[in-house]
Amino acid sequence: MTSARINEKNTAFFLVIALLLIFIMAARTPLDTDLWWHLRAGEETIRSGSPVTVDNFSFSRFNEPWTNHSWLSQVILYEIYGMTGFAGLSLFVSISAVLCMGIVSLQMPGKPIIKMFLLVLGGIVASVNWVPRPQILSLVLLALTGFILYQYQKKPDRWIWILPVIFMIWGNLHGGYALGLLLAGCVLAGSILALLSGANSSLDWREILRLAVVIVIGYLTTAISPNGLKTLLIPFQTVNVTGLQNLISEWASPDFHEPLQLVFLVYFILFIWLLAFARKPVRLEYLFSISVFAFLAFTARRNFGPFVIVSLPVMAEFSQHLEIPPKVSNSIQKWNPGRSGKTIPNGLRKVINCLIIVLLASACIIKTVYVTQPDLVDHYLRQNYPLDAVEWVSRHVSPSRVMNEYNWGGFITWQLRDFPVFIDGRTDLFGDEIINEWQDVMQCGSRTKQILNKWDVHLLMVENSRPVIDCAVNDGWQVVYQDDQAAVLTDEISRVK
Repeated sequence: MTSARINEKNTAFFLVIALLLIFIMAARTPLDTDLWWHLRAGEETIRSGSPVTVDNFSFSRFNEPWTNHSWLSQVILYEIYGMTGFAGLSLFVSISAVLCMGIVSLQMPGKPIIKMFLLVLGGIVASVNWVPRPQILSLVLLALTGFILYQYQKKPDRWIWILPVIFMIWGNLHGGYALGLLLAGCVLAGSILALLSGANSSLDWREILRLAVVIVIGYLTTAISPNGLKTLLIPFQTVNVTGLQNLISEWASPDFHEPLQLVFLVYFILFIWLLAFARKPVRLEYLFSISVFAFLAFTARRNFGPFVIVSLPVMAEFSQHLEIPPKVSNSIQKWNPGRSGKTIPNGLRKVINCLIIVLLASACIIKTVYVTQPDLVDHYLRQNYPLDAVEWVSRHVSPSRVMNEYNWGGFITWQLRDFPVFIDGRTDLFGDEIINEWQDVMQCGSRTKQILNKWDVHLLMVENSRPVIDCAVNDGWQVVYQDDQAAVLTDEISRVK
């Protein structure tokens, strides 16, 4: 068997191992604070036959236009949940993660075992974004966009014209299409600067012009959706909500005291060392994309995944050009089994490889089944959401407007259909005005009574440690339900059945 054939088999084997490990990492109990209102919106879309583009889940934005950029993903999520429950959602996340990293691997040159190591390390970093939300599909499409751009830089051809089609689909799946445009823009800017400065560029002026036209058309095609031209404004709406970093953990900068986020820092430092010790200059296209996506990752942890997708191919390429000290190289050669002739027989190697793959595949199945066991799902539901409080309210309280915890808004929307919430995870809909009012109420600020009266709120469902509880009690409200997690208050006893 030729060495090329052996290397091809090794590449396939190590890639399968890496992707199975990624599946195992991604297989988890599929719960997320935003999942619930996505499911509710998907249900409403299927029931009515058209996407939900007007808010009817909250009372603070009731009947106002909602640019629902994820309507198609919501339908997919709801159909998966309706047919297969939490097991299906868990599989959806795991398969999406494997597909995403598999596409990235197509852009990664180098030795198979190094590629496997980098894929698994990158998977650990990106795993914070592997949740049952439309965001997971954005990661897949970002990887696909990166692959098409990678191919275009290697051999410019007409395949680049598939990008506008991808962006049209993306504009209906998730507002994260802006990441794809940003990546394409970085390649464009880097190529232009390379040509102007006389540096090495993989594209000439004609190919750069073609890419620029594709980017513009791709951006415009995102408007081919039920939201129309409003889709074009999505990237600017969320960014302008200044309260995001204080309210939502995924929008906050990384906290390197947390182990999983510390791995991101290790990954980033490893990346810098690879660039520093490789015998190869950094292309400007790489420099632009890495700088922009690193900035995004250090600004908000929700961008860990996009940074991994953009940086892994660069890491793999530069790992081929490392300056290995002679002493280290000699030591590696000394321990190379091939030098002493002590190689594993080909038949035995195949058996061992198959056994490893079967064991890992079995682990994928076992973990998926385990993390979606009803008892475990119920445990996590009760741990993260006010399930007992919601059940009590559904039996004892007449339908009413709810001043709720931010992270509980979607869950209440899914569970209590006749109880409109004050706020949920749709930050682009609520904006700073509603977010600031919510924070004022939760902390028992000076405007608490005024805000509750303004919105005609008679029901509170909050964490039992919130300052607003004592504030409301002093103002005549009564605690009608309380457990270790939640407190329910009303200012009108008649509302309790």
